Amino acid sequence: MSVGPIPKVIHYCWFGGKEMSEEAKSYIDEWREICPDYKFMKWDETNFDVNKYKYTQEAYENEKWAFVSDVCRLEKLHEYGGIYVDVNTRVLKKFDPLLSNSMFIGFEQDGVIAPSVFGARKGHRIIKTLLDRYKSESLFSERGDINLTTINNRLQPILIEAGMRPDNSLQKLADIVVYPKSYFQPRYWNSARQDEITKNTYTIHYFGASWLDDKQRDWIKYISSDRAPKVSIIVPIYNVEAYLEECVDSILSQYYQNIEVILVVDAATDNSGVIADRYGRQDDRIKVLHKPSNEGLNMARASGLSLSTGEFVTFIDSDDRVEPGYVEELLRAQVATGADITMCGYTHYDSTLRSPLLIQPFTIYPELESPKVYSQNQIIKAYLLQGDHWKHNNVITTTYCKLFSRKILVKLDWKKSNYTVGEDDFETIYTFAHVRKAAVINSRLYRYRANPNSLSNSKSFSPKYNGKTVSVFNICKDFTKKALDLYGDRYEEEVYYRSYVLYKYYIVQLIKKGSLTMRDVAIFDREFPMKHVKLLSGKWVDKGELELIESKGLAVSLVERLWRENDSQTLRVEDMKLRLADLNEELRSVREELDSHLTVKRSIRLLAGNIKRLIRRPRG
Repeated sequence: MSVGPIPKVIHYCWFGGKEMSEEAKSYIDEWREICPDYKFMKWDETNFDVNKYKYTQEAYENEKWAFVSDVCRLEKLHEYGGIYVDVNTRVLKKFDPLLSNSMFIGFEQDGVIAPSVFGARKGHRIIKTLLDRYKSESLFSERGDINLTTINNRLQPILIEAGMRPDNSLQKLADIVVYPKSYFQPRYWNSARQDEITKNTYTIHYFGASWLDDKQRDWIKYISSDRAPKVSIIVPIYNVEAYLEECVDSILSQYYQNIEVILVVDAATDNSGVIADRYGRQDDRIKVLHKPSNEGLNMARASGLSLSTGEFVTFIDSDDRVEPGYVEELLRAQVATGADITMCGYTHYDSTLRSPLLIQPFTIYPELESPKVYSQNQIIKAYLLQGDHWKHNNVITTTYCKLFSRKILVKLDWKKSNYTVGEDDFETIYTFAHVRKAAVINSRLYRYRANPNSLSNSKSFSPKYNGKTVSVFNICKDFTKKALDLYGDRYEEEVYYRSYVLYKYYIVQLIKKGSLTMRDVAIFDREFPMKHVKLLSGKWVDKGELELIESKGLAVSLVERLWRENDSQTLRVEDMKLRLADLNEELRSVREELDSHLTVKRSIRLLAGNIKRLIRRPRG
């Protein structure tokens, strides 16, 4: 990066070959009057090679001139340094006081940056980082449609990584200064809203959205108007001081701005409550609730719901983060479809939220329309038949990744799903019981963190239901009963299949933690009605695995499977061999014990029957 001040050069772009509008010409004339000692550099097809990048070539061919400009402005700022200004921008005063910065930019909405006006020295690292990313980009998404992600959305996460807080405050970082909205973008997207022009205002950007069609412009007007519904974002918090700021910052960076944020501090013992209170003081959209005692994730969500006022509600775990378009895209699908619940996909990341561990269980399928609308019958079956039986996979088992209509959530009795593990499955069966229709969008907008310190990852963690310790076998039995009560015999096969999948998942987790309870497994092997699972709508389901379970029992068959797969993250092969032998011996012992108990019970029942018959025998 060059040293010295930002040069007195103003860059602007005009692509498409048409004559510049009279309005744009008048704005540029004003620039020249206010900044007479600046050099003005216009960039268009004659002096910028639109074929240099695949992205700009595709954008130009599809007449997305603004996207060509996004790359051009970066290249020229990196090459020359200076200030970029959109042509639909009025300049009110000289930029001289800003030239001592290495780079400057301002906010557009309350937490979103605005590259309609920004400046930098030649070769600045932030400009280079984004320009390099464009070099490998295509205009088209994985689905084959045009990716409408703007330069704002691409630059925002880079600045956050550099230390920027998305809170519309003046921030002086190492080599960047970020200014409040009033400096360069006092005007809201909807021109009917009040401008925030102050003595600090340098420019006014008149939002044009030339890359959008009429339908998309109508959407922008809608979400910027007073008709836009409020969305409540509820964040349960327990001992996540290392991750909480990243989570809340991602929420405050949402493109959709009519939100309220409910931070529910569930009797945390670390500094999570202090961090939550700080955010509450900084942003009047944030409410902080401190619970006197810890009741778990499920009841923390319920407490947040009781404090919320939004027409729509979404839940975000406090150690995760969401993409900037999370709320807007879910809401857009709701408005388009009238769905009671809209859902998106997620990506499972490591503890840094930088390296994806698992793109599944949600994958983008080009052949599926988005949003895809499902009736109640379809969404219930899609949920119960997880895995290979439905392409959208596990996205719908979670409480996060969903935008709920408030009228659905207020019907729930949260204590019925108040488990410390598997609560999402119970919440799902209850919410789906009230849904008329649901919609799924083909985008991964949620980043799930593999938190090594979470309760579910603790080897000493014991599942509880409303404060009482329970086994995973009891959880699955309760799930089966409640789901059958809700959905009836019509879904009996599907409910039993889902119960089998849940129990199999819990057993694998216990095997990995080395805390498998063989008594539960033996009871499962004896009591679970496998006949309900084998044949589903006349077809075999998981035939090979189910036959193995029937012949050897669930725990042993799963350990053998993990052994075959040589899962290095679970157990070493040598440990597997020892564990398998131990499990077989322990399971044999437990089964003998259960058999003896059953024999005693059978004898008592026979004795009681004989006594009853003697009592009832007529005296002769």
